[in-house]
Amino acid sequence: MKYWNNTEAMSWLRAFAFAFTSVMLAMGYVGYRMDTALKSVGMTAEEFYGPSSIGEELFAYLMVAVWIVSVVLYLYGKFMQKRHKTVS
Repeated sequence: MKYWNNTEAMSWLRAFAFAFTSVMLAMGYVGYRMDTALKSVGMTAEEFYGPSSIGEELFAYLMVAVWIVSVVLYLYGKFMQKRHKTVS
């Protein structure tokens, strides 16, 4: 179980999870602001952009799945680090 004591791998995973979470939050905020702006002029997103394609929907689900996997891997790595405190 020496792999879980690799702090460099954990720091890269932590950085990826943090960066991806930040991007997801920023995209959510931009979407919220655009939705609010469209509602203020009496439009919906479908009226403004047109109907969304299946590719856009799948891409959004894929991004959420990648985010969930990165956070779960990070938390699992932290759990394994605490469980195996041996330092090589």
